[in-house]
Amino acid sequence: HFEKAIPGLGHCIHTYVENDDVLPSFNGEPYLMPVYDTLEQNIETYWNILNIENIISLLVKNIDVKTGKSEIKIKNKNI
Repeated sequence: HFEKAIPGLGHCIHTYVENDDVLPSFNGEPYLMPVYDTLEQNIETYWNILNIENIISLLVKNIDVKTGKSEIKIKNKNI
């Protein structure tokens, strides 16, 4: 739970901590990443910079701070 959103930044949580033959599980606090205007821009930007050999799926979520309404977009490698 985060007290206050920072405009233009989102919190990244992912499965693995590094790129190696054996991928150790991620642990620790989410870290800040730049976010873009649309869910589509976010998912395409981050999908294209990830290692295609290790990526399975990617989820991005937007929460409107005024209304609390949220939107989710998911991209899967095999679909």
